Amino acid sequence: MIIMQFGFTSTSFRQIRSLKKIVEIAVDAKIDCIEWGGDKHVKSIADARCVKELCDKAGIRINSYASYYRVGCKNADEWKKICEIASTMGARSIRVWLGKADSEKTDEATYKTIAEDTKSICATAKDYGLIVCPECHDNTFNNNTDAFLKIHNEVGCDNFRTYFQSRYKRLQYDLDRIERTLPYIETVHISYSEQSRE
Repeated sequence: MIIMQFGFTSTSFRQIRSLKKIVEIAVDAKIDCIEWGGDKHVKSIADARCVKELCDKAGIRINSYASYYRVGCKNADEWKKICEIASTMGARSIRVWLGKADSEKTDEATYKTIAEDTKSICATAKDYGLIVCPECHDNTFNNNTDAFLKIHNEVGCDNFRTYFQSRYKRLQYDLDRIERTLPYIETVHISYSEQSRE
């Protein structure tokens, strides 16, 4: 049974530094959950404790921690700190970026490094009861369906899932991505766009 919850990512409000204000926006919008960003809002264990307390009091779930960790950098200390922050706030998953280039521009040696680091961070995340999810994004290895399925199959970790994000006017891509990766989609990112399509 799939239970869908609606929320927003705190990075949508980068200009707002007050954690309390962001939770108030969430309450006013009657959303279920928040993905807290590590770039502006939650950078430490103290921040994590603060947002957990604020969200618990407001009845808002914390579904994810947007870490912006670049898979392939093999920084075990940084990753452990990220897991500790995510675990402290009670997040279910951590959002990451797979590498620094599109899959088509990623050579075999770089791919192997990304795959090795993915296995490593998934193992550490599992110790904290966390799921690892790469964002669907250009300039990362998770820029198309085939690339994600390739690395997902190679990594073979049950706590390695993915985000889904529409490519807007590329409807055929969206439908293919949803159909072939549906069992692995943890979170759907929807962003406002001036573009339109049927």
